[in-house]
Amino acid sequence: LSFLLVFLVLVLFHPALSIYVNTMSSSESLTISSNRTLVSSGGVFELGFFKPSGLSRWYLGIWYKKVSEKTYAWVANRDNPLSNPIGTLKISGNNLVLIGQSNNSVWSTNLTTCNVRSPVIAELLPNGNFVMRYSNNKDSSGFLWQSFDFPTDTLLPEMKLGYDRQTGRHRFLTSWRSYDDPSSGNTKYKLDIRRGLPEFILINQFLNQRVEMQRSGPWNGMEFSGIPEVQGLNYMVYNYTENSEEIAYSFHMTNQSIYSRLTISDYTLNRFTWIPPSRAWSMFWGLPTDVCDSLYLCGSYAYC
Repeated sequence: LSFLLVFLVLVLFHPALSIYVNTMSSSESLTISSNRTLVSSGGVFELGFFKPSGLSRWYLGIWYKKVSEKTYAWVANRDNPLSNPIGTLKISGNNLVLIGQSNNSVWSTNLTTCNVRSPVIAELLPNGNFVMRYSNNKDSSGFLWQSFDFPTDTLLPEMKLGYDRQTGRHRFLTSWRSYDDPSSGNTKYKLDIRRGLPEFILINQFLNQRVEMQRSGPWNGMEFSGIPEVQGLNYMVYNYTENSEEIAYSFHMTNQSIYSRLTISDYTLNRFTWIPPSRAWSMFWGLPTDVCDSLYLCGSYAYC
């Protein structure tokens, strides 16, 4: 009994020791009414339902749990919100399915039928990746599905942007429509492999008009020539891969107590960093850096 009391006191007064649930089995579910969430091991990320202020819409998303300023990293049903507080996330037929009113599916991983070798579970990983896998296989190569393959507006550490030559999948960022509306906006950050050396472009697309706003420039061995990344940081490493399997950019943190993310919004791409004991995100850099960064602003061959 005394051991149990000591354990309860430690959990109540030391949140770092709290027991988080980071997996969901086929016999379990998340619902809006239960307010249940999944929390990654280590407690950095949380997955659940949220409702933007002022809107009668509900979304399934991932956000930073330890950051006081609610910051979303991924939204599943961004273009098909629930219109009322009736929603259930569950595993059905080897797919993750989000069910709304009248048992209608509003979002799904949409996998084709696969051989059932063991029970399937969903897991929120420490890096913020929401995956579906067999319960007896934790290797990333065995993931049946992962949210990192379907970015919304944010690139997290260990997440990739670019082109998978084996599957033909493009991984790119798309802005929110507005500050409190996570539906797909008009600005994208996407790899361009159509001409010369691969580089990323910041694109604004409105109606039928596509405007290229800024280019990253090619990778020079350390960074993209047109992006003001700071080299020599002891807590962040940038990676660029170009081979027969993929062309991809990613970064990872060597100090896990520091958070960093690339986020796209209307017309801009920004890197934000959270360094304890700060209580707010700091903008590390932003693109375009000034008006002359905009492509074709001054016309061909002009000096801006």
